[in-house]
Amino acid sequence: EYGIVDATIRMFTEPVLEADVGLLGQVWSAEETRKNDLLSALGVTPEELQSADRFAALLSQEGVEPDTKAGKNGPIFAFAKTDDFMKELLEDENPTVAALAAARLGIKSTIDQLGAEKLGFMATRGPLTVYLRYCGTDTTRWSGGDGYNWQNPRRGSPVRKAVRAPKGYKLGIVDASQIEARLLDT
Repeated sequence: EYGIVDATIRMFTEPVLEADVGLLGQVWSAEETRKNDLLSALGVTPEELQSADRFAALLSQEGVEPDTKAGKNGPIFAFAKTDDFMKELLEDENPTVAALAAARLGIKSTIDQLGAEKLGFMATRGPLTVYLRYCGTDTTRWSGGDGYNWQNPRRGSPVRKAVRAPKGYKLGIVDASQIEARLLDT
């Protein structure tokens, strides 16, 4: 484990990665424009989409009875992107209902915009510090730190493409499946 601990600390204390700040700015702006276009087309506000009660009211206005599921303190609306109800809404025959569902998921899902913002700000200070919390999860895997998880940029995302290795270094993008077991065997 000493090697893994050492690597985790060095990624933060001896940063070398660089970022294309211009590309990150474009990603952030494109996401902001996409969100604003969704809202404008539907004539709704971000608050209406982000609030479960207000989103339920918008669906009710379209004749849809919002589905619920068990929550910690009683029933809650089934508005998560993994809920069957939301998946069905995305395919609804009423285009307004489908657009509302897509807009709610689109407004709440901002991984590219968050990544562009965090990494863009970090790049203005110099090399990108990779902050991972060693054994940050119950399963002893790394977890993200400082509001960003370096393990989560989507495959092929522009945020991932904006991270660069400096001259003299190579950056390998690999699937980290079973990485803990592989690192422990070395």
